[in-house]
Amino acid sequence: MWVPWVFFYFDNATIHIGKSSAIPIYLLVAIDAPKWVIKGIDKVQRGFLWAGKAQANGGCCRVAWTKVCSPKDYGGLGVPNLELMGIALRSRWTWMQRTSLAKPWQGLEIPCTQKELHLVAASTVCQLGNGQTILFWEDNWLQGGTIRAIAPSIYDHVSTRIRKRRTVAEALSNRRWIKDIRGALGTQAILEYLKLWSLIQSVDCSSGEPDSLSWKWESSGKYTSKSAYRALFLGRIAFDSTPI
Repeated sequence: MWVPWVFFYFDNATIHIGKSSAIPIYLLVAIDAPKWVIKGIDKVQRGFLWAGKAQANGGCCRVAWTKVCSPKDYGGLGVPNLELMGIALRSRWTWMQRTSLAKPWQGLEIPCTQKELHLVAASTVCQLGNGQTILFWEDNWLQGGTIRAIAPSIYDHVSTRIRKRRTVAEALSNRRWIKDIRGALGTQAILEYLKLWSLIQSVDCSSGEPDSLSWKWESSGKYTSKSAYRALFLGRIAFDSTPI
C-alpha cells in the first residue's frame, strides 16, 4: 500500500523542482551559464528531491541526477536538465536569425555557441534558393549534408566568427569561401578541398527564390523549444511512460 504514496511524493517533488527551475531557465534563454552555476542549482534541487533539504549527502541519492533529469519516456522524472535546456532555448536565436529577417537585432551578435549552431544545423532541412539565409559552413545544405561532415579538416581551418555569418550567396560570390580558409593545409585537407571544390561547382543559387528552412522535429516545420530539447535525448533508449 506504500506505492501510491511514493508516486505522490515524487510527483509533487518534481512539480516543485520544475517551479524552482523557472527562473534559471528564463535566464538561460540569453546566458550560457558556467558549469559551476548549473552544478550549484542541481545540488539544491537534488537535495530537495532526495532529502527534503538544501543538500543531500551519502546514500540519499538513489539514482544518478542525469537520469532523473531526463524525460519520463526516457526513464527519468522529467526534471529539466538545465544544461541541455539552455542549449535548446538559445538555439531559438540562431533559428530566428535565419527565419525572422525583420527583427531589429539582425546583424548583432547573438548569445549562441557552437553547441547551438550544431543543434540547429542538425535539426534543419535546407532548400537552397538565393542563398541569402543559409549558412555556408554550418547548415545542412550541400547534397543533404554539412561542410563540417563532408570536409572536416577544411572546416577546422575556418574561424568561428566566419562560420556563424557566411551565407551561401556570400561564399560563392568571387569564391569567397576559399579566402575563408586559413593556415597551411595538410594532405587530408587538400583532398577534402578538391572534393569540396567539385561539389560546389554544381551549386546554383541564382534562381531568385528565397531559401527554405524547415525544422525537422515538428510537422509544422517551425522551431519549438520542446522539440529542440527532446532532440538532445535522441539515441537514448525510450520507455513506455504511461502511468500504471
